[in-house]
Amino acid sequence: MKKSCRQEGDAGAQGNTPFSSISQRGLEAAPENIRSGSLKLNVHEVVPARLKRLRQRLREKNLDSFLASEGANIRYLSGFTGKEGYLIVNSDEAFLLVDSRYTLQAKQEAAAEIKVKEYKDLFHDFWSDYTRQNQKITLGFETRNLTHSQLLKLRKFTKGIKLVPTEFLVDGLRAVKEDKEVTLIREAVSVADKALEFVKELIRPGVSERELSWEVEKFCREQGAEKMAWEPAIVASGENAALPHHKVSERKIERNDLVLFDFGAVVEGYHSDVSRVFFVGLPTQEQRMVYQAVLEAQNLGKSLLFSGKAGAEADQSVKNYLKNFGPGAYEHSLGHGVGLGVHELPILSLARGDVLEKNSVVTVEPGIYRAGWGGVRIEDIVIITSKGVETLTQFPKDLESVIV
Repeated sequence: MKKSCRQEGDAGAQGNTPFSSISQRGLEAAPENIRSGSLKLNVHEVVPARLKRLRQRLREKNLDSFLASEGANIRYLSGFTGKEGYLIVNSDEAFLLVDSRYTLQAKQEAAAEIKVKEYKDLFHDFWSDYTRQNQKITLGFETRNLTHSQLLKLRKFTKGIKLVPTEFLVDGLRAVKEDKEVTLIREAVSVADKALEFVKELIRPGVSERELSWEVEKFCREQGAEKMAWEPAIVASGENAALPHHKVSERKIERNDLVLFDFGAVVEGYHSDVSRVFFVGLPTQEQRMVYQAVLEAQNLGKSLLFSGKAGAEADQSVKNYLKNFGPGAYEHSLGHGVGLGVHELPILSLARGDVLEKNSVVTVEPGIYRAGWGGVRIEDIVIITSKGVETLTQFPKDLESVIV
């Protein structure tokens, strides 16, 4: 049986070990960057089909043109990874609009079908010409991503064109992943799995949440992640684990704590998202009960997911199951899509009617949170198939494997 901190004869000495020396040993043990350029997605291969699918959606919505302003949607439809820009797609053409900071980058990254246009002032340059040449058309825009001031300008400078608000038009396309997208998500998940293996060896009394969070981030970057899914990586110990999105603190790990990790790595724009709980010493009876209940709830959730299934139904069933184990059953969604965004469609939630499709990639992350006690959340990423799910996250979840 794996030794716990409670069983170690010299546990006190371990707890007093300076973290700087732990960190150095961790860095020496970290494997070299194994990522390579071969993982890059060829935008010239995928963008034409994506534009074709979008144009079909536009026809179904009776839209002649579409203005994308959300970064992940622009990247999906063009290949451009810059921080600012707009994309206009109509039945024949697609224009990527950027200022001079991004012109060269846009021309280097965008697919051949995309016409890059530089502007000094969007509405006085390109937009005035475009609207003048395209009178009496309907143009869809993204309500969730356009600011109020941008919308006011859009209305002011758009004459003779009907503006139509849209939601999740491109997001719905992104919900079903292409094979290469799945490959990149697998890589991002692999980085997160390795980070859990690495940081598990650093968890001990006296180490702070912030130190562990930083070690996770450093390791992921050393493994080839371009960035974290969000920063800082969540490390919530003791009673802090009752906060699903705890802000990392200077709290030091104590004996008999449970420590919740929640983080993700990004590889070539594609995200992972994982949550695990570790026990510092042998878990108490209550800790065991809650952990096993959440693990069983996650297995139940996975068993209910397949192509054609409504995510809300799985969410309801899992919430009902956890209510049998006392207070604290999660109120957030059972899971969410993962891809170019760390939170995207489909959403497994009672509040939505999303129906799962084959090759969607989602998280399954039930939890129990109790104020003053702590919380347990276990999260995996899975691919939806016609018959069930394939679990991508491989870090073990059995109780023995999460005792340190």
